[in-house]
Amino acid sequence: MRWNFGTILKEIRQSKGLTQLDICRDNLSRATLSKIENNKEIPNVENFEYILKQLDMSFEEFNYICHTYLPSERSKIIQHFENSHTVYKTAKHYENILEESNHYLKTHNDLPIENIAKISHLCLSICKNGDNEHSYFLAQELWKELDKCDNWYLSDLHKLNAAMILFPIEQITESMDKILLSLKKYKNFKEIKSWEFAFLTNMSTIFLNKGMIKECLKITKITYQIAQETLRVDQLGFATIRLGICQKDSILVETGLQLLKLANLESMLQGCTTEIERYM
Repeated sequence: MRWNFGTILKEIRQSKGLTQLDICRDNLSRATLSKIENNKEIPNVENFEYILKQLDMSFEEFNYICHTYLPSERSKIIQHFENSHTVYKTAKHYENILEESNHYLKTHNDLPIENIAKISHLCLSICKNGDNEHSYFLAQELWKELDKCDNWYLSDLHKLNAAMILFPIEQITESMDKILLSLKKYKNFKEIKSWEFAFLTNMSTIFLNKGMIKECLKITKITYQIAQETLRVDQLGFATIRLGICQKDSILVETGLQLLKLANLESMLQGCTTEIERYM
């Protein structure tokens, strides 16, 4: 979020034709609101929540405005990184994120951006070199960080998603319950549904490649449910095909293919066709 979000709050209030008195009522002093709007005071959680409620705006919408309207260098990096969560990714994409992150970190101490750079470095290594010694080393470094955590939050799951392809399969199966429990905490957090789909698809792909069909089917059923909730044609087509592969159901596979064809998703269609030829 932009450091000058007080200015944005003021712009939103004025654009809605509201006065400071309309916002404050008996719950907040005008002096406090004025300081917040002029970026002289950072509101506590209670006041920030109250101001957004008076503006009839969710935090998600406000956060979106902060990222979209004149986004800062930092928010651009985060937004670029969050757009990485698709089933198929390219080395060029991660090269760009890594370049942006390293440039920003030359003049800023910022742990979240350092984590983005670390994850992008690993993803780039995997895209270019596969599971070579360097990629494996980077993955194990991330695992050491994760293994110390009692609970996994979204930033931890981002790391796990990046490194998972290089973990021993026993490590993944042993962690599966903890992963699913961590994701369950966010079941009503709609903003991460697309990322959750990509994360679980990544996991199911690892199981499929290892011939662990039972585990793959368990995870794919969850991705199918997510696709139905989000009404994303690409996700629904992909999950339907994966379900068909796991269950050896040619009708499901054909249904998924037709969805991708209707949506003109050629790159995903090619990837799924290769998978069908390999596993059906």
